[in-house]
Amino acid sequence: MIKNVSRLLIVLMVFSLTFSSLPSISSASGNEGTRITKDDKFERVAETIYNGVTTIATFDKKANILTIEEEGKEIIKTNLGELSEEYLEEGLISDEPKMLSEDGVETYSNTFSEYGINRAAATTKQNTFINYEYTITHSSPEKWQLRRPQDGSLAKYYYKNVTRTTKNKSDLINFQSRVESINALEWTFIGSSLTTVGLSWLTFILSVPTAGAGSLASGLAALGAYGATNTAMIKIHGHVNKARTYYFAA
Repeated sequence: MIKNVSRLLIVLMVFSLTFSSLPSISSASGNEGTRITKDDKFERVAETIYNGVTTIATFDKKANILTIEEEGKEIIKTNLGELSEEYLEEGLISDEPKMLSEDGVETYSNTFSEYGINRAAATTKQNTFINYEYTITHSSPEKWQLRRPQDGSLAKYYYKNVTRTTKNKSDLINFQSRVESINALEWTFIGSSLTTVGLSWLTFILSVPTAGAGSLASGLAALGAYGATNTAMIKIHGHVNKARTYYFAA
């Protein structure tokens, strides 16, 4: 996905979640499922019952804070306002997201020039809003650059350069497959420009890597992701976790 995000659009919409109020809906079936129990100008509350366990997510529209309470687990709080501001700040500073190599070297470069690769070689690449990405340079041997977000950030990411071998071939292909799946879901349910609503969904996904189905469903519903969109975001969460595994394995 080409990340030509309209900064003006994001700036205008960065606090839109504060004032948004979507109609209450229910996707519950019997005693299981997700439903909106409250939606006014101050907050949206979603309740999910999954495998008999109740999870309640509350989105404070004024403070842009999402709180998730699941039976038997610690309360999760995510400040989406701070994360949105970080994205805007980084986006306005430079046309290219700041990157760190896995050895901690900071750079804005997205080339393999120091890697001894023929610049004339053909490349295949895929970018996503959630920053699981790859660039393949079809040289001999084939070179790959893999990217992942830094610490749950949509504004910064890590990368590493690897040479495709018999040993890592499977992990590279699996990483590529997960990235393509993420990209397809982003295109279908977010679109070509990242709005504040989409930003909140992806930020939440990155902030809760070990969250279960109940927390994900209720949290996303509280943020306005319903029905097929809610399901798609949960799928992205699964692809992200798998992509991270393949990233480190490759």
